[in-house]
Amino acid sequence: MKKFPIVLASAAMLGVGFAPFTAPAKPVAAATMQVSQASGTVTIKYLKGYGIAVWDSYQPTRKVIANKNLKTGTSWKYFGKAVVDGKTWLEVGTNQWIQADYTDLNSDKVVNTPGKIKINYVPNYSVAVWDGYQAGRKPIKGYTIGHGYTINYFTKVTTAAGEVWYRIGPDQWIQGSYALDVTNGNAAKPSTPTTKPNTPVLKPSTPSQPTLTETKLDGIVTINYVKGYGVALWDSYDASTQKPVGNRKLMHGTSWRVVGQVTTADGHVWYHLGGKQWIDGKYATLMTPTTKLTEKQIDAWVLQHAKIDFPGVPVYGFQVTADGKGNSVVRLSQETSGRSIGLGTYRVTANQTLQRLTTSNTWKTVATGYLK
Repeated sequence: MKKFPIVLASAAMLGVGFAPFTAPAKPVAAATMQVSQASGTVTIKYLKGYGIAVWDSYQPTRKVIANKNLKTGTSWKYFGKAVVDGKTWLEVGTNQWIQADYTDLNSDKVVNTPGKIKINYVPNYSVAVWDGYQAGRKPIKGYTIGHGYTINYFTKVTTAAGEVWYRIGPDQWIQGSYALDVTNGNAAKPSTPTTKPNTPVLKPSTPSQPTLTETKLDGIVTINYVKGYGVALWDSYDASTQKPVGNRKLMHGTSWRVVGQVTTADGHVWYHLGGKQWIDGKYATLMTPTTKLTEKQIDAWVLQHAKIDFPGVPVYGFQVTADGKGNSVVRLSQETSGRSIGLGTYRVTANQTLQRLTTSNTWKTVATGYLK
């Protein structure tokens, strides 16, 4: 017999407003300034539906230009840059300056547009393929691409430090320093590699892509990644054409129903969530209706529905037993005046159907397919 209290709580959100205020004027201290010629394009990153102010100067005596602001999400060219007391300002027109803090100037620029790159390294040598482009990335063991080979990419990232990276598949990245973007038939030559090659060339095989068949599936997958982080959702299982579905992430520990799966020629599994929604199988644990539930999962599932069937009634304890027919029977109880009395009986069948025993002594199905 397991016994524990179930506490039900409700929460309300409290909105707090703050009135604007004007700080008293202070003497202007001598500012540290550094002005340079620079040009490029930035996108405004502020609040949705709002814009940022445009100033008549980057100097401490600057003033806001009335009735002029740049909306979030719009892109603008800049023609000069000034750093004042550690803050960066961008010149977007004659006597028109904006604060770089509200732009993507110091952010990674991600372009999810497919293209082609040609490996430009040293003849008879190859470049590494990495598992990411950010700090902490690692080369994928045994996976390199030889000088002179052309390969498709699906995402191009320019980091805040100016480094370019190309995504050529799920968690597969090539450093832009060793690649020519030949999407439009020509490209500027990248910087000469500074690292002496020491790996013999490994020429990738280029077999024709076989037609893969999706296997129908009725199951649940639980995301198994890193606590507090999520995995990407893709529009296809085909690494040569797939794109991420916006910025959607499926968080670690969450569970999702799947309708099919595809196993690629190299044994890689992809799960289909319906429509153009796929997840990488290496970050998911599959459970089908034939998977035997643990007692802990049965407990959680029954209690979830008991709170619906018996609202406001505290569940004091329950007991799980097997009926010899592959079903798990759960008897709930509540405590009244110091005594434990029966509350209701449920059972979980072998094919993961949750049923409740009615007053007419018949089993009524209340849920099918366990979902965490």
